[in-house]
Amino acid sequence: MAALAEDREDHILRVAKGDVERAMALVTEDKVIKAELVQALHFLCHSAKAAVDVAECRGERLDSLE
Repeated sequence: MAALAEDREDHILRVAKGDVERAMALVTEDKVIKAELVQALHFLCHSAKAAVDVAECRGERLDSLE
């Protein structure tokens, strides 16, 4: 069960990293439109929330080992 949770968490973090990279690429584009930036921000916010959830879960697991 723990391995499944870690795999899921790793996937969430990879998706968040990809969302950050896409958003950064859009920011540097000259011809980006507002809708693209808004969509990228939407995905980035959801990925950031999921990454925070992962960090909190991992912190709770670490606390339980002490």
